[in-house]
Amino acid sequence: MRNFQKYIDECIEMCKKANIELGHIEKFVINSRAKARWGDCKLLTANSYTIVISDELLRDDTSEEGLKKVILHELLHTCKGCLNHGQKWQALASKIKLYYGYNI
Repeated sequence: MRNFQKYIDECIEMCKKANIELGHIEKFVINSRAKARWGDCKLLTANSYTIVISDELLRDDTSEEGLKKVILHELLHTCKGCLNHGQKWQALASKIKLYYGYNI
């Protein structure tokens, strides 16, 4: 199983380098029951979030790039006005693609 914290830290740093201001993330959770989705961002309070990632993505035989894409995708949902996939979220996703080549 992959080191989840390593990928979280790497993806947060990627956002910082791309000048993307993230919301406050209370915690990251590994979900062993999720079969229909890879990740989820849950709003807890006005600007506080929990990010849930499927344990399937942490297996050694899955794509590291896929894991990073899902973490980045969910991190963008913590940005102000980005809880959905509206124009602001899409603009930030385009920024990630420009900086890192990841189509999230």
